[in-house]
Amino acid sequence: MLLLIAAAFAGQGVSFVEPPRLNGPRMDARVRVEDSEGDRLKLHWIIDGHVRPTRAHRAIRDGVATMLTFDASGSFRRHHDTAFALADTYVTDRLQGESVGVMVFGRSAEQWAPSSDETVIRANLDAARGHGAAQKETRLAAFIREAVDAVSDAHPGSDGGVRRVVVFTDAGEESQVYDVDEIARFARDRRVLVDAVVFARTGAGSYAEDLDRIARLTQLTGGDVVEIHGSEVPEGAMEALSKRPLSLFDVRAKVCGDGPLSVAVRGPLGILSETVVAEGVPPKCRPKGDGRSPQDTGAARPATRPVEPAMAAPRGPPGKLAGLLCLALALLVLVFLGAAAWLVASRDEVDPKPRDPAPRPPVAPSPPETPPVVEPPVPEVVEPEKHAFSMNLPETHLLVVGGEIAAGTRWRFAGRILRVGASAEGNEVVVDLPQISSRHARFELYPSGSVFAEDLGSSNGTWVGPRRLVPNERVEVPPGTRIALSSQLVVVVEQPNSVVPGTVPRNSAAGAPNKRHRTHRGNA
Repeated sequence: MLLLIAAAFAGQGVSFVEPPRLNGPRMDARVRVEDSEGDRLKLHWIIDGHVRPTRAHRAIRDGVATMLTFDASGSFRRHHDTAFALADTYVTDRLQGESVGVMVFGRSAEQWAPSSDETVIRANLDAARGHGAAQKETRLAAFIREAVDAVSDAHPGSDGGVRRVVVFTDAGEESQVYDVDEIARFARDRRVLVDAVVFARTGAGSYAEDLDRIARLTQLTGGDVVEIHGSEVPEGAMEALSKRPLSLFDVRAKVCGDGPLSVAVRGPLGILSETVVAEGVPPKCRPKGDGRSPQDTGAARPATRPVEPAMAAPRGPPGKLAGLLCLALALLVLVFLGAAAWLVASRDEVDPKPRDPAPRPPVAPSPPETPPVVEPPVPEVVEPEKHAFSMNLPETHLLVVGGEIAAGTRWRFAGRILRVGASAEGNEVVVDLPQISSRHARFELYPSGSVFAEDLGSSNGTWVGPRRLVPNERVEVPPGTRIALSSQLVVVVEQPNSVVPGTVPRNSAAGAPNKRHRTHRGNA
């Protein structure tokens, strides 16, 4: 338990970069493990409730190939020089051995193949910069597909490693990605991540919608969005973007079953990912009696409760020796039970006057009862919200203290996760405000009382105090910290024993002195 609490404070977590997919009897997945060290990690698959250990390998061990893709439309002209300056920063901070290609696109496209030679990369960037940004429109959707194809051809998926496309654009209205899901599926099939560096447009009514569309594309492929406002040049954000493949790990399991499998992964410090359904249907398990165990076929043994690997019964020595040992043990148990029974009987004979039982009042005969109907046992289903972290959660709310929603409105953590967004799908709190993205922010509560906030690539950002979170950045927010989900919604974390600045604690009488309590963090 102490290890699990340590994981909560370390902030280390595991999440799927893309849904696990089945390839015959094998299931492959790529996961993102934050703050990881080393090229190998011990993880646990949780497949239909059954726990099995496995090893994950760092995904970049076979190299990284990147295609830097630049918008060449006229609307991007004023951002042109800044975009290439950021690209120079990316090349400087790229991972050792990473190959980088270049592409410019508008109505037509020009591309330069990936190379790991820095001199060649910078020459290609200079050639792309010379094309300028004067084309009439941008066919963003088509050229993201073309960039995905180019980087996957240069670094085939069978070779392992990481393939990514980084798009520099202002997400102009003429460059809308109409079918985000289809393009994301196209990229995932080739195991390509799409990242975006988006320059904010001012005075454009559709910008929030266009940015949300780009953000959804990156999230569905496991990528990230860096949003740039005004004349800022966030070299630090580009450096972080270049290092993101260091958090990717590949994991594989051998499986069988009768239908789609529910899958979760437990990280090296115990944090559980959200449960997802693997893409595809596994081969059927072999029937009992064919001489092979579920372990031989890689099957996830049917179980109503997860079984830890360490709890498996060890196998005894084979042959006649095992039989003799078992027989001797059985005889010893029988002798011990016989001696115990003799001692009990002897003690009863020593007492010549056993006590008379107390007289009982007469009991009226009761009518015969109808035998109860015995329901068949219902198998226990393991859900991520029933994980150890969701037990004994302290009473916690998000309290509205500013914006367009009435101050004092509270949303209670009914489980470990509380997501806020404009979409009714996938959010526990649905907020219908123009500046709130469909999937805006995610809050996670631990039994210790700690609450972590994460921006989900929202259009207008998530601010913790004076600092704006980088998309998918996860930070701890103590009770009373102001969290702005755009200017239209400002909240703080409220817990029963914490005093929120500027508010009266709940359950305190009017005029009574307020007492400040410290959150208790005990050892389990």
